[in-house]
Amino acid sequence: MVELDDKNKPVFIIAHKYYRGYESYVEYYINNIQKLYDDSLIIVVDNNSIYKDDIFDKIKTYDNVILLDNNIECKFEIGAYQIGLKYLIDNNLVDKYHFIVLSQDTFIIKNKVDFNKLY
Repeated sequence: MVELDDKNKPVFIIAHKYYRGYESYVEYYINNIQKLYDDSLIIVVDNNSIYKDDIFDKIKTYDNVILLDNNIECKFEIGAYQIGLKYLIDNNLVDKYHFIVLSQDTFIIKNKVDFNKLY
């Protein structure tokens, strides 16, 4: 079996939309990712949330977390994933990751996936 080395960590691109009055799980999700995959990159892309700073202010100091805005016409998950992937390409990060996990901010990871087995 081929083992992944330290530079081949997963990157998570999370599509985010926040409404006041509804609970956000994105901080919990980020904490779980960081516990399970230390040094992984997490990109959170906001889809024009009016009050995004309610959430982003809490997570902007986290290590290895990039916060982006979806300012293109394509919104929701597909637009957010486009913005996240463009960030990886523009910053020459694509070759640093074997796995890109695309998910919504309502998805919660609780168990570690063995990416070596998937590889």
